[in-house]
Amino acid sequence: MNKLSAQDFASLVSDTQKLLSLYYHKDKWKSIFPTISHLSERYDDFYQIKPNAMQAQLCFYLEKQGYTTNLVINQIIIVLSISHSLGINKLLRQQLIAACLCQYICIQKENNAIASQQKLSPQSVKLFKMRYSLTLRLLDYGQVPNGIIQDIFRNITLYTQITMGKKQGILVNKNTLIISIATYLAKQITIAKNHNAKSLASSIATLYLECNQFNVQFLLKKLIGYLPEVLPGTMLKGPQSTYYIGTYYKNEKPLYLNFNIPLNHNSSKGSFSLAKLQNLNNKPQQICQDQGIIFKIWFQPLSDILSKNELISNQMENLSIVNDTLELLESSLKAKNHHSIEDLCQLLSPYQEISEELCKLASNANRTEQSIHSVRHAIMMLGAIRTPLLIQKLILQMQLEELGISQWFLLKAKVNSLVSAAEKAAQQIYDFLPEEAGICILQYCLTVLTETNKIPLKITNFDTKAVLGSPFLAESLLGIEQPIDVTSSNMHEHLSKEWLSAIETLQKKSIDVTTQLFSNHIYCLGIALLTTNKIYKPEYNFDAYTNDFISKALKNLKLTTLDNYLHSLSELHFNNYINFN
Repeated sequence: MNKLSAQDFASLVSDTQKLLSLYYHKDKWKSIFPTISHLSERYDDFYQIKPNAMQAQLCFYLEKQGYTTNLVINQIIIVLSISHSLGINKLLRQQLIAACLCQYICIQKENNAIASQQKLSPQSVKLFKMRYSLTLRLLDYGQVPNGIIQDIFRNITLYTQITMGKKQGILVNKNTLIISIATYLAKQITIAKNHNAKSLASSIATLYLECNQFNVQFLLKKLIGYLPEVLPGTMLKGPQSTYYIGTYYKNEKPLYLNFNIPLNHNSSKGSFSLAKLQNLNNKPQQICQDQGIIFKIWFQPLSDILSKNELISNQMENLSIVNDTLELLESSLKAKNHHSIEDLCQLLSPYQEISEELCKLASNANRTEQSIHSVRHAIMMLGAIRTPLLIQKLILQMQLEELGISQWFLLKAKVNSLVSAAEKAAQQIYDFLPEEAGICILQYCLTVLTETNKIPLKITNFDTKAVLGSPFLAESLLGIEQPIDVTSSNMHEHLSKEWLSAIETLQKKSIDVTTQLFSNHIYCLGIALLTTNKIYKPEYNFDAYTNDFISKALKNLKLTTLDNYLHSLSELHFNNYINFN
């Protein structure tokens, strides 16, 4: 089976559902085990050739197929994932799949009834309790040679109870243990009325923590190490329905492929795109009725996807390095002084993540609390003048994330605080827009951290009491001992003369070089740096000269009083109380 299609995949699911109903037709019992053998081979082949298509089924509940069919499919995929993580051979994998297909074959109706919270008759309750005995009789009736499958059903009740902590014992049979773990995980993730479905990652974590069996924990670690960080089929955040397809590589660089469906449409109107992968935990299953999402989209070759969806070659080449695409967008924005709404929509068309962030910003700014899902609507709400600045901010934030600094989780809050302080300081004046101040701060921090990232030892240890440094510098806030040389950096390529001059002036002031001529650009950056440094390092004691600078900054920026400004910062969720006395 070298070439598979969406129709083959749909047929596999349909045949699984038909198999599970054969027990209720005694005249077809003789066909059960040849069917199981054939299905086991098909599942194994499918997983080897299209693992992302199979793993995606863990994210979807196929409503037409019913609970037990979904449960069995989930269990088979989990068994195959564990098997591949352990390097189990093909023959044994197919026997384990066969065990999954047999496990509910005698109680499909009863199992569906329990899942939908229906009351069972006494006869059905008895049948459910005897399910594994009945399965063994059915295996004997089908003249299946005694072996691995029978061993599993003789021991699975005990293994499941030990795995779930209801009994004590030693779990030594690897095959039964794999089926037992897959049984538990499949029940946890499959949607049913009688319990709240969990994500696979959450279910694995719960079992790992609650089960004290070393063998169970070992298999779970192998499984979580084998599965992708984000399961194919995971729905990503955004104004439209976006599904993660998988990661591909070009010139050893990762390409993250998504499938996007416009709001209120089905997959026939969808298209593929390449984007930065969001850092998400896997989500619980969702009910899915769109056959294109379940089956079709997983079987288009990457080359066809790129050509049919007109992903231009320039975009392909640049998307292998995130910063290249962002710099291309930045240069396009700066090529003109003014952009129309049409211009901006066209520029943003390849940049789904930035478009989604603009929609979020517009939704937050909307007084009617209406959610904005269209980038055109977002640009109209935010304004064609502000939007290019907001895009530049988003680009810089993404570039900071892409630096890969190990201590970024500590630095990020500081950078965001500094941006908020600078933008708040610029609210009452008309010399420049607040977003311009935020862009300057982000570019300043990006340049500092880019230069420092080449020499990591410059960043001080956050657990030690380092020298405070000048409160007029972003370097002091970021824990970097040596200020960068603005004149030799590339900041002049990104910032205007006014903002470059402001940073240079503050650097001179940090070494007590007397400067009397201060612009509002200087006051805006200066008061933001002083207050934010004080927030994160209360041990700063400002001298008379610094306090005089703060007083003049408040006056020139029309901020009324220092208390009012500090109060506005506290509303922005700064953590520390500031006391300048």
